[in-house]
Amino acid sequence: EAAKLRADPRYPALLDALRDQARRLLGPDAQVQEAAAGGITASRGSRSVDLSLPALSNAAMERYAGEVRDLWQE
Repeated sequence: EAAKLRADPRYPALLDALRDQARRLLGPDAQVQEAAAGGITASRGSRSVDLSLPALSNAAMERYAGEVRDLWQE
């Protein structure tokens, strides 16, 4: 599915939004690069942020895991 997202014409806008988020988190002089798996990673000094597509997907799954589990237990 990540490959489909990267082929989407809106993907460049997503990358721009992720770059902006990284700079908000780390500061305007953060070193930002496109991640091999899609999305971006960024660093500034000893701080870093992973906004790659796999990391964002994992974070979303963790965020909603409890809700999904509750749906299946009802």
